[in-house]
Amino acid sequence: MTPGVVVARDGNDLELWGWQAKGYDLPESLSFTGKSGYRTTRLGDARVNIPGTELSESWIVIQGGGMSTLLVLDQRPQSVNWEKNAQGSMSLVVVFSGRPARAVVLSISADAPLDEHECRFWAKVLRRYPVSASECVCRDAASQTQSCLVRYNYLDLGQDERNAVVAAAAVPMLASLAREHQFPGLAIEGVQKTGYVSEHAPYLLKANSDTVTYRMPAPDRSKVMKGFGELFARSRVERNVHGGLGEKEMFRRTAEWGFDHCRYALAFDADWDLPLVSFRGGPISEDEALWKRLDELIANCNEAGMQMMLCSFPEIRSRDWKAHPDRQRTIFEFWRRIAQRYANLPDWAISYDFFNEPAYMNTDHYKEIMKELTAIIRSVDKRHMIVWESGDGWAQPQWSGWMEPVDDSNVLYSFHHYGKHWGYAYDEYYPGYQATFERTQVDVWLEAILFGIEHHVPIHCGEFGLSMIQPGSDGQAWLNDYLAFFERFCIGWNWWNYSGHDIYRTGLAMGDRISPYVPTLRRWTARSGWGLHGSAATRETGLNARAANR
Repeated sequence: MTPGVVVARDGNDLELWGWQAKGYDLPESLSFTGKSGYRTTRLGDARVNIPGTELSESWIVIQGGGMSTLLVLDQRPQSVNWEKNAQGSMSLVVVFSGRPARAVVLSISADAPLDEHECRFWAKVLRRYPVSASECVCRDAASQTQSCLVRYNYLDLGQDERNAVVAAAAVPMLASLAREHQFPGLAIEGVQKTGYVSEHAPYLLKANSDTVTYRMPAPDRSKVMKGFGELFARSRVERNVHGGLGEKEMFRRTAEWGFDHCRYALAFDADWDLPLVSFRGGPISEDEALWKRLDELIANCNEAGMQMMLCSFPEIRSRDWKAHPDRQRTIFEFWRRIAQRYANLPDWAISYDFFNEPAYMNTDHYKEIMKELTAIIRSVDKRHMIVWESGDGWAQPQWSGWMEPVDDSNVLYSFHHYGKHWGYAYDEYYPGYQATFERTQVDVWLEAILFGIEHHVPIHCGEFGLSMIQPGSDGQAWLNDYLAFFERFCIGWNWWNYSGHDIYRTGLAMGDRISPYVPTLRRWTARSGWGLHGSAATRETGLNARAANR
């Protein structure tokens, strides 16, 4: 909401010190507007005393160490002193006649110097300090756009008789980032660029207003998918039992819960799964019975009205694939055969999540893999969505910037992130006492969100879950906040997993025993975008299309 930070104490003075202890150089100068104009005083080891009567405006700026720092004071000071404190360090002490002592601190890189004009501008703006905001989003179905309105509430930090306070409404930083990266269809009017630039984008604001509005394309809800994951397809359908239910019953139940897709994991080197690839280097199975079993698995999922998102769990490492290129060729050919086999299914029926949690990958090599395999798939299947997970760190969101988008518009870029997970042996209270976790848990997704904005692509959480030990309904509260964050940023998700054997971990069902997280998940699946469960007409269309492709 603002680049400034309010500092305050009960006493009548503010002391700034500790630069060198934190690895910074001491300030070199102090500037302010006096009765005779703009003044700059050099700072060193000697004591400096500036009586408050010499300041004609209630702000000062200190410079040095590559930064300029503005202090906007809520009252005229009695004195400003540069002196050595009890710890033997030079410090800046601002003394006031009244209490509490308050100021807004703004630091800007020396590349954008705070001159007198800029300081006066910021002093006017920061005296009305934004502390909260209300947001309203209105979607226009006809134009497929949405208008966003943000209105701020302020803390008034007093008046300066020389300069009237200016209300200003900030453009949300992610919207500013989108503007910098020319996000298609984004329109932000009537705002000005300030001298403050965060690590991501410039700070934009609309002066003389407490409200800012902007327009943007409405999110493509077909990409905001909400599903669950499972593994172990089994070579015979009667052996594929999860949570006490057979395959068809599992798909029917999860569709009734509102899920719109199942991310099914195909494991390599596993005789308990569909052994379509015998070893890492092949060969690929030519047993048509096994391939027909995969057909059956997909058909049963589609019959319930859900998309089948196929995902492979191979061991993918740059060092291994560079030493044994046949292994890379085998997996590429495996996916080519799958795409060719299901190319004529309806658009909604299947998608391809190529590699689960790639790790130990070289950056350039992974980018090559993404481009090459995308081209191979599109040579035989141009209609179905593909999914690329971030590498190299087991698809964690912090690694999203490591990817380079492929030249294809029907792609989801996926990350994985869990809450308290198996092996976490401590009681967890949520929200914690005086804790900020519930307000900052979105921070871990920031790299993925930035990636989506900068490259104009949809992002997706391909795995998440929760298995914390908690009192009462704290786990449901955590999950509800988590899903609300996803909804806010239009991020689809996939809960891992359904299996009832994991009901005290992340499993959702074991016969009639249903995880307490299911009702919370259902509240949010009801807001899903394309899911066939949401419309009887859509469901009928999908099933008819499936029948036509038999």
